Amino acid sequence: MKDRTPRYPGRIKLTHEDGTVEYVTIERADDPVEPGTPLNKATLLTEETGGMLGLDDTGTVNDALQRIIMSAVSETVARTEMDDLEIQFGQCVISSTTSVTFEHAFTGIPLVFAFVPHSSTVYLALVSNVTATGFSAAIRTASGSSVSGQTLNYLAIYNGGGST
Repeated sequence: MKDRTPRYPGRIKLTHEDGTVEYVTIERADDPVEPGTPLNKATLLTEETGGMLGLDDTGTVNDALQRIIMSAVSETVARTEMDDLEIQFGQCVISSTTSVTFEHAFTGIPLVFAFVPHSSTVYLALVSNVTATGFSAAIRTASGSSVSGQTLNYLAIYNGGGST
């Protein structure tokens, strides 16, 4: 993961209706009470954390989450009888809140992990109402706005043996 390095920080191009172009520099002047945490490489995915997950400097937060999820699945498989483990994965396109039906019903209520694949935008994948036959899913932007038309990948795991 790399921070964006602009040649002209804060510069934007305005194209007027008549076709004339103007370059301006935008500067925040909102006098924040709390400046918040900046969204950059240092706060999202450091070189050290990426390295611990086997990622190089092009790895993204999404890549890191995928590695963590797959590691959890591998540990579950290693500690469980394979006959008792039920795993399904898939993808869907989200429109507001989407109802997802599993290809095969689980024998119990699975854990569902969801993520938005390969996106330069920070998204939050929401999963709710999980049953043996499916779940509800939604995607939100970092500011909380609803997202439609975006692909969501999911991994559902149920350990029918009851121990992990």
